[in-house]
Amino acid sequence: MGKNKGVRVSPVVKIIRLKILAVYVIAAFGVCFASGLSARADTLESGWLIEQNGQERGRTIIRVTAKQMIVTNKLISFVVQSPKFDALLFSDGAKKFVLLPHSEWTKRYPPGAEKKIAGPEDGPKIAGFRTQKYSWPTKNRHKTVELWTTKELSLAKPFLDFVSHTTGIPLGMGLPLKMVANYDDRNDRIDLDTRVIKQEKFASSVFRLPKGYTKVRSEVELLLGGEGDSGLDAFAK
Repeated sequence: MGKNKGVRVSPVVKIIRLKILAVYVIAAFGVCFASGLSARADTLESGWLIEQNGQERGRTIIRVTAKQMIVTNKLISFVVQSPKFDALLFSDGAKKFVLLPHSEWTKRYPPGAEKKIAGPEDGPKIAGFRTQKYSWPTKNRHKTVELWTTKELSLAKPFLDFVSHTTGIPLGMGLPLKMVANYDDRNDRIDLDTRVIKQEKFASSVFRLPKGYTKVRSEVELLLGGEGDSGLDAFAK
C-alpha cells in the first residue's frame, strides 16, 4: 500500500484558523483581566461577626473591621466607616437610604446618662468572652436594667460609641453582650443576648450601599414615607 499523502491546507484556511485562535486568546485574556479587576475591587477584610437576639428587636448581625461596621436588624441596616464615621442607613425592603453625619446622629440619639450605676463586677463569659456586669434603676419605678459588656474585642472607639448611642447605654462600658429589663410587676424582658462572636473575612462589598436605592431626607421617609416612629427610633431604645 502506498503512503497516505497529507491534506494540503490552503493559505486562506490557515489565515481563518489563525484569526479564530486569536479571538480565543483575546477572550481568555479578557476573562482573566476582568476577574483580576473584580478581585481587586472586592477585597477581603478581617473582622468580627457578632450575632445577637432580643425579644423586641429580633435578630441583629454586626460585621465590623478596623475601618468599617455594618449593623443589620429586621428593620434596617446601618453602615459606619472611618474616617468621618457618618451613618448610612438603608432599607432593603423600601430600597431607600439616608445619610446622617456624625455630628447629627450623636446629638439625635444620645447615649444613656444614668447616674446611679452599680458595678462593674465580674460577670460570666458570654460567647467565649469575659464580661463585666452593670445595673441601674430607671424612671419607671417598676423597672431596673442589668447589662453585661466586654472590652476584650479590639474595636475602634467610634464603633463602640455608635452601639452605645443606638442601644441607649452610657459610653465607655465596652461592647454590650446582654441586656435584661427586670420588672417587679410583669415578666422580665431580654433586650439583648449575644449568641455568636467569631472572626471572619468580609468582602468589601458587604459595607457598600446596594445599587438602585433612592436617597431620602429622614429615617421616617426611609421606612414609612411619612410621619411616625422611625426604624432607628425603634432600634435605639
